[in-house]
Amino acid sequence: MIMSELQSLYTQYRDNPSPAISNEIIGMLSSWLSGHILETDMRYKPYMKE
Repeated sequence: MIMSELQSLYTQYRDNPSPAISNEIIGMLSSWLSGHILETDMRYKPYMKE
């Protein structure tokens, strides 16, 4: 899902570069990365040594 959204934003940006689209891409990627770290990566926590 995120890939199709990013592809669409990339196409929009390529055709008409604007700060608004850049900000939307950065926001989407930041949100995804935070979610990935807090959800997906945290599942490995029980297997990691401290």
